[in-house]
Formats: sequence, C-alpha cells, structure tokens
Amino acid sequence: MLQELADDVPFAIRKVLTRMGILYGLWSLDSHSSTLYESGYFNGPDANRSIRTKILQLCELIKPDAVSIVDAIAPPDFIINSVLGYADGDIYRHIYQAMTMNKKTFERVDWWRDFTDTKPAVSSLEPVNDQHSLDENTEQNAKL
Repeated sequence: MLQELADDVPFAIRKVLTRMGILYGLWSLDSHSSTLYESGYFNGPDANRSIRTKILQLCELIKPDAVSIVDAIAPPDFIINSVLGYADGDIYRHIYQAMTMNKKTFERVDWWRDFTDTKPAVSSLEPVNDQHSLDENTEQNAKL
C-alpha cells in the first residue's frame, strides 16, 4: 500500500521528499550525538564528522528546491502579512506600497521644528535661538 502511494507521487517531488527525510534523520543523529556516544552507539570522531559532511552534501542538493520547499510548508502570504514575506520576491514594490498606504506618510511630524528651527550651530551643541547668532557662528567658523 505504501508503495502504491509512493508511485502516485511524481519522481521529482519524491526525490526532494526523500532527501528531506534523510536530512531530518541525519540532523536528529547529529543533535543527539552526545547521547549516542554515551550509550556506545557512536565511537570515535568519524561518526559525527561523516554525519555533518552528509548533512552539508544534502543541503547542497536541496538548495535549488529551497524556495519551493518553503512555499509548500510555509503559510500563505496573507497569513504571514509581512511586507517582506511575499512569494513573488518583489520586496521593494511591497515596501513602497505599504509605506504609501499610511495616511500620514507624507505629513510632517509634530516635533519637526525641534530639528529645523533650533538646530545646533556647526561645532556647537547649543541650539541656535536666533538667526543673528547663527550668522556670527558661521562667520567665526569661516575664519578658522
């Protein structure tokens, strides 16, 4: 019965799923290697080293299918509801659309005058309260 189900799955998908299953198995062995060493199932450094080598080899084989795997496993875009999480890969357009949808995007904030009217003079941490002192500071800095 299991073989009949496997025969219904296209070969390309079966190959990726088999690799994912093997990767999970190797990852499990690697993450529980201390227990396996303590109980005597593993001995010497070769066991762990070969498992990690195989994990890297499988990751290299699975890499071309990574986006498809994530799309198959991950929830759809509307559930994630993230500007960066759309499957179409058009990040900048989605960021721009999200930014311009906010009604106050192009309005000035309440505190904008704090940064324009009383900004510090060049080489000073004191805010400028009048235009005359700003002109004096500019002339003094020009002489230096």
